[in-house]
Amino acid sequence: LFFICSMVLDFSFLWWTDWGKEPKIERAYLDGTHRETIISTDLEWPNGIVVDYEENKIFWCDAKKDRIEVANMDGTGRRVLVKDDLPHLFGFSLLGML
Repeated sequence: LFFICSMVLDFSFLWWTDWGKEPKIERAYLDGTHRETIISTDLEWPNGIVVDYEENKIFWCDAKKDRIEVANMDGTGRRVLVKDDLPHLFGFSLLGML
């Protein structure tokens, strides 16, 4: 059983977050094939996924850990961007690069 919390489309992929028993961030081709897990560690309630296809980055917030993170689209280069005073995040938008 899984619980999809957020979805976004880019030109090639459908991206989603899953709060299930094993929280994760996944993607698949728009036809549903080539499903893969991108992030599966140190997540609790991943939400609000944003794809920056120009920079090849994904951003997400975690409602239980109260933080915003970023990684490359393949899951490498993961880092926490903001972790202070962010109570129970469920979504956000990206306007420009940091």
